[in-house]
Amino acid sequence: MTKVYFPTNLVYLRKARKMSQRDLGKVLGKSYNAIYKWENGLTEPCIAEVGFLAEFFDVPVETLLFDDITTSDIVVSR
Repeated sequence: MTKVYFPTNLVYLRKARKMSQRDLGKVLGKSYNAIYKWENGLTEPCIAEVGFLAEFFDVPVETLLFDDITTSDIVVSR
């Protein structure tokens, strides 16, 4: 079974951009509560939102979902 790193990666990328959950929620048109739930693995975003997040953070969808980017050389820009 493939380990999913999405919650951890989302927290890492959001904090690397110095964004609050509320800031990211505004970008997505979601509440900060939705972001909180995604980051804590309580719920999952729809596939379109995953695609938007990957584009927004400039990482491939597969990386966002399945790679532990907290230990990689991915550079967060912006």
